[in-house]
Amino acid sequence: MGFRFRRSVKILPGVRWNISKSGSSFSVGGRGFTTNFRKGKITRTIGIPGTGVSFRQDRTPGRRQRATAGVRAAPVSDPSYWPGRFNVPATNPTRSLAGWTAVLAVPAAFALPPVLLLSFVAGIAFLALPSSKVLVTRELAKRKQAWTDAVAGAPATAALTDYRALLSTFDRLELLPEEVGTSLTVIKASVDVLSFEEEA
Repeated sequence: MGFRFRRSVKILPGVRWNISKSGSSFSVGGRGFTTNFRKGKITRTIGIPGTGVSFRQDRTPGRRQRATAGVRAAPVSDPSYWPGRFNVPATNPTRSLAGWTAVLAVPAAFALPPVLLLSFVAGIAFLALPSSKVLVTRELAKRKQAWTDAVAGAPATAALTDYRALLSTFDRLELLPEEVGTSLTVIKASVDVLSFEEEA
């Protein structure tokens, strides 16, 4: 049987310092909503006290930061990371409000226990609402589909005006050439050829 050691020290209301044989961590929150910080890993736990029902989410900020840094170096590889693209806010204000409400309501629950239910509901809303990145990714998928439909709907024997209309559609959708494949290259080449023939 191995030796085990664990101790939890209360630092502030709703904040505890946990010490064990494997290391230390900090916990913020209380019954119903707890966020644990340990060795660069963040664990959020939301539950209904007395029921045994809970939801746990693990996140490693370091990995996300490295991925974001890679995207900044070569943003074309994953444009969905671009904050504010397609006029989507860089942060989801409703999601942020729900997250802060969940965290700030926990200390108040010590004085007024019914507030704990508000913290639980806000925590569930925070996890359920999409982030800005998810919203941008969804909008990107819609616009790529709109481009595919526009190309598929072009006449089999398209004229110069048809190809120029497709280029206008591409500009309006605010897509990147890498996101639409070779179709844009073919359309631009067709415009050049037809324009040359028209001038000749």
